Amino acid sequence: MIGFSLSPGGLLLPYHMGVLSTLSDKGYITDKTPLAGSSAGSIAVATVGSGVDIETVVEGTMRINKKCREAGGARGRLLGLLQQELEDQLPLDAHHILNSRDAPVGLAYQEISFFKAENIVQTEFESREDVIQAILNSSMFLFFSTNFPFRLNFKEGQPVLARDGYFTVPRERFGCPLLPADSNNVDREVTISVFPHSVIGLTASLEADSISPAVASGIGDDTVDEQIKELFRRATQVSSDEVVWDMYESGQNDASKWIQKEELYQNIN
Repeated sequence: MIGFSLSPGGLLLPYHMGVLSTLSDKGYITDKTPLAGSSAGSIAVATVGSGVDIETVVEGTMRINKKCREAGGARGRLLGLLQQELEDQLPLDAHHILNSRDAPVGLAYQEISFFKAENIVQTEFESREDVIQAILNSSMFLFFSTNFPFRLNFKEGQPVLARDGYFTVPRERFGCPLLPADSNNVDREVTISVFPHSVIGLTASLEADSISPAVASGIGDDTVDEQIKELFRRATQVSSDEVVWDMYESGQNDASKWIQKEELYQNIN
């Protein structure tokens, strides 16, 4: 059994959706497949896990881009716009769908109370609103998703701070959360990143267990530098609808390449 763990990625979310689209179409993701994600990765696994149409999520990203463009930029505005899209897109029984899957969907975020940090991968949800709040917690990157470093929540009347799932794991995982502890019969974990594994230091996975953009080929390091700058620009700044669909198709293509290698490996062994 293979489980998939997805990285943060900001407005590069359509890349994740493209990867999950191809993996789902080819039967690599079913209700029996454990999934986990941080930030953009949490949006991807929660929507796919609850049955939201994948292209609908991509179109939601385009609406967020448009609203940010009209308002003067993405910084500080993303979490509120994300909440609106989740309210519109998630089915009313999203929590029941996620809870009843044969394998869990884990949404990673960090909670801080009384100066103590706790890393959480939430897999059980009391309500649709609980799903939305977990996604928002996971997507709370300091001074970017909003103008604040944390989300302020309350548990049993006590204040609790929440921040992005990126902070729940060591640097070598680049925010890809560990698969939930109740992921039974998983013998492989594949990490999916919107940035090339080798460039960002995502060394927790072997090459065969990694899906991400290929490192740009060219003469010297300038080509790679330009590629990473452009990816970070797309992750943090608004893009045109054409670029959004390009991200989505890039994810589909990279997933297809991984599947080809996976099938070849399985045939050999």
